[in-house]
Amino acid sequence: MPQSPDDQTKNLLETMAANPGPKLYELPVEAAREMLKVVSKIFELPSCDVGKIEEYPISYDGGEYRVRCYHPPGSDEKIIPATLVYHGGGYMLGDLDTHDTIARYLCLHAGHRIISVDYRLAPEFLFPAGLEDCYHALLWVNERAGELGIDRDNISLVGDSAGGNLCAGVAELSRRRGGPEIASIVMLYPSCDGRIDTDYPSRSLYGNGDYFLGRKDVEWISQNYTKSEDPAENILLSPILNRNFDGWPPTLVVTAGMDILRDEGRAFYQLLCQHEVPTRYHSYDGTVHGFVCFAGALDIGKKCLADVVHYLKSSDRRI
Repeated sequence: MPQSPDDQTKNLLETMAANPGPKLYELPVEAAREMLKVVSKIFELPSCDVGKIEEYPISYDGGEYRVRCYHPPGSDEKIIPATLVYHGGGYMLGDLDTHDTIARYLCLHAGHRIISVDYRLAPEFLFPAGLEDCYHALLWVNERAGELGIDRDNISLVGDSAGGNLCAGVAELSRRRGGPEIASIVMLYPSCDGRIDTDYPSRSLYGNGDYFLGRKDVEWISQNYTKSEDPAENILLSPILNRNFDGWPPTLVVTAGMDILRDEGRAFYQLLCQHEVPTRYHSYDGTVHGFVCFAGALDIGKKCLADVVHYLKSSDRRI
C-alpha cells in the first residue's frame, strides 16, 4: 500500500497539482532546466550567512567547468574538513544556484569547507563526462588542500538523486584508480539502479508522476544521459550491480518513503551491509523525492539536513 503524505508534503503536492504545467519529460531541456530553477527557488531552504565564497575554474584533459567553495565564518587560518556537493537534477538539470542554500547550510552547521561542483550536463555532455568532472573535482580538492585550508584526510561527498549516484561513481573510480581516500559519503534519495525494467515495488507505487518524480521522467533522463551505454552492464551507472567494495567509504543512504527510487536506495544500503561497509540508512516516510531541496516548505527536509550534518561531524577523523 502507498504511504500517506505528512501534512506539509500533502500541501506541497496539492500546490503542484493546482498549478499544472508540462511534465519535465515533455519540455525541451533548456525549458526543463528553467522550470527546476523556479521550483527550487520557491521551496528552497532560507539562505544562511557563511564566510567567504569563491569560485574556481577546473580544467583537465576532457573537460572545463567550475566549482564554488564555501568557507565557514572564522575559518581563514584553519585546516578543516571538506565536503564536495554533487547536485541532483537527473544529470541534465540543476546547477550551483539550485543547491546554493543547501551548500550554505552544510558549511555553516557542519563547519566544513563545501565545494559545490558545477559538472557538465547531459545531453550536451553524455556519460561519463559529468562523472569524470566530479572525480576530477575530488582530485583538485585533494591536490590543493593546503592552499584551501582543507584536511585531506577528511574529505567527504554529498549528493542528492543523480548526485547520489555520482557519489557512488566517484567512490568507485577513486578505488579503481588509487585516488584520494574519501572519509564518508552521503547519498540522498539516490539513483542506484539504472535498469529501467527492474521491478521494485516503489516504482509501481510512486511512478505514476503524482509524487514529483515519475517513471516517464526516469526514462527521459536515461535516454538523454546514457545513450549507447547499457546500465545493466556498467556499475558506474548502476552501483547496485557492484560486487567489490574493498576500501569503500562509510556511507549514509537516505530515502524518501514516497519516492520511485526508494527501494533501489534501500537495496544498495543492504548490499553495502552484506559487504561489511560501515553503513547507515534512514527512510523519511511520508514525503517525496527531492524533499531536501524543498526544505523551505518541508520541516522533514530541515530534519534531514540536520541529520546529515550530524553524520558528517561524526565521520570527521580529526586529530
